[in-house]
Parts: sequence; structure tokens; C-alpha cells
Amino acid sequence: MKVTLVPSAICAVEDKPLQFVTSLLINDTVAIDAGSLGFWRTPQDQAHIKHLLISHSHIDHMASLALFVENAFEGKADCVTVHGSEHVLDSIQRDIFNDRLWPDFIKLSSPTEPFLKLSKLVPGQQIELEGLRITPVSVNHVVPTMGFILEEPSSTVIVSSDTARPTSSGRRPTWCPT
Repeated sequence: MKVTLVPSAICAVEDKPLQFVTSLLINDTVAIDAGSLGFWRTPQDQAHIKHLLISHSHIDHMASLALFVENAFEGKADCVTVHGSEHVLDSIQRDIFNDRLWPDFIKLSSPTEPFLKLSKLVPGQQIELEGLRITPVSVNHVVPTMGFILEEPSSTVIVSSDTARPTSSGRRPTWCPT
């Protein structure tokens, strides 16, 4: 399995690259989260991605979703499918594609030329996409969040997503960047 971290920044501090938002590319056709996906390479490269799994509704995981959907649009029935929990899909519809923040690509989609399709993920319910078996798993975070177990015959990868809560004092856990 080929796993690519989609970079979010080309700058660095003290020669250390910075990663502000989250996007992973799996085997060039499945992505996890859209933090930086819409800024990655060219629209032609993005159009190869047919499935996008969104772990949760925080902006660092959805920041470039609208740009990615627009960039990947090819005017064909074979558009990108965005997979997420009921909470994530509701957030996408109410908070992003709402004709205020971005045009409502969901309503503007036609059966022959959709901008995107939405697909609900259920924790523990395995799906198959692009030769991968994917099991969404609920993880501990401040909003409903899923990690993913990705399997193919020769390998398994677990993407945990965000799994920590701030401490009771409101401070970030010590492993979080400041």
C-alpha cells in the first residue's frame, strides 16, 4: 500500500518542515481528510482521487474540501465520493456547501454531471473502495471522529486521526504543537 502525506506547507522553522493541516493519499485514488488536498499538485492530479474519507468536522481536516471538489470536477458521472459519518456529512452540507461559504455543489449536482456524491460511514461497518477494505472506527475526540483501518492483501495501515481531548485544565496534551 502506498501512503503519501500531502504537504500543507512549503515553509519550515529551524529547518523542520511544518504540517498544519491533514491529508493522506492512499494508492493515488483514495484520500483521507481534505486539510491540504485541494492545494496539492494540479487539478488533473486531484481528479484521479475518486474517494475521500473525512475523519471529522474540524477545519484542519476539511479546510480545502470545497477547492478539491471543484478542482476534481470533470463533468462526468464518475465524480468524487465524500465518505463520512452522519455528523461529518451534516457539517459539509450546512457549513461548507451552503451558498454562503461556497456554492451548494450538492444541490447543483445533476445525475449526469455531479460535483460530488456523499456516502455515510458507520463505525465498524467495512466498505471496499479501489481494492481496499476500509473499516471506520470511532475514536476519542471532542467531536464525533473516526479513524480508519485500511487493508489490502499484502498490508494493513491504521490511520488514527485525532484521538486526544484537552486536559481538564483546558491545556493541550504535551505532544500537541503550540
